[in-house]
Amino acid sequence: MSSSQSGPDAPPAAAAASTIELFHGVKAWSMAVMLFVFIIVNFADKVVLGPVAVPMMAELGFSPTEFGLIGSSFFWLFAVTGIAGGRLADRMPSKWLLLAMAAAWSLTQLPMVLCSSVGAFVLARTLFGMGEGPAWPVALHAVYKWFPDRRRNLPVALLSQGGAIGLLLAGLTIPLVTREFGWRASFIGLGSIGLS
Repeated sequence: MSSSQSGPDAPPAAAAASTIELFHGVKAWSMAVMLFVFIIVNFADKVVLGPVAVPMMAELGFSPTEFGLIGSSFFWLFAVTGIAGGRLADRMPSKWLLLAMAAAWSLTQLPMVLCSSVGAFVLARTLFGMGEGPAWPVALHAVYKWFPDRRRNLPVALLSQGGAIGLLLAGLTIPLVTREFGWRASFIGLGSIGLS
């Protein structure tokens, strides 16, 4: 009888190995789904400023130049922290980095509800970009840790499509939320989703 058998006729060691592999598979796919949702929120957070631009500029009296400065400030530290986050992922458990990033995004969305000056928005968006920068490398690192080489393609594809779905959902919902509740409600909603 081959030791690679599984099922009721399998030797105890093979049955135990099969059970462990199944458990690990379920746990790995649970992690992949959580990372998929994580990336959806990450990408929705990135684009929130665009759909609220017109009412926000009208209410606060920002010029196109000032609004451009606010929008671009997101990227000032985004790339730097992306590299730093990749480096940290090699040295720390991914779950703590992912949790810290989600908390950072959410907490830096909320000051934008109260901001009224260009400087305050620039500071909030810079910190927000700093928290979002490592999201993709750390999430990808987590997928690589949970799945062996031969099984990574599908979870990585799922993660990648989370970004597209996040943009799609943001494009559909943020204008509706803004129309019904005002532009600040979009920041409150995304901040709340990130904290939950």
